[in-house]
Amino acid sequence: MAVRTANGIAIGTGIPAWQPAPGNRVKVTGLSFSVSAASSIAFTNGAGGAVLYRSPVIPANDPYTIQDDNLFSGDVDTTIVLIGPAATTVTGTLWGNEEFAGVPS
Repeated sequence: MAVRTANGIAIGTGIPAWQPAPGNRVKVTGLSFSVSAASSIAFTNGAGGAVLYRSPVIPANDPYTIQDDNLFSGDVDTTIVLIGPAATTVTGTLWGNEEFAGVPS
């Protein structure tokens, strides 16, 4: 299992949350975070890509946690990006693993 954390990062137009190693894709099995202002955040398949997961509106500074073996997965060689309101700061953790999805040599 791998873990990625962010501590007090302003979201704005999007921040890379997890970049897989070449030939891999990210499979997220859980997340836990809080936001500085009541808002919903989303994880996308790359910058400007499809929304993979969107949270409900979370009250400011109220922890939100969800875990599921198949919460969401990105495409091969594609960074998972966190997006949300520009004035929001997020603190949290993603966990899961990277799956080799390339062609074996």
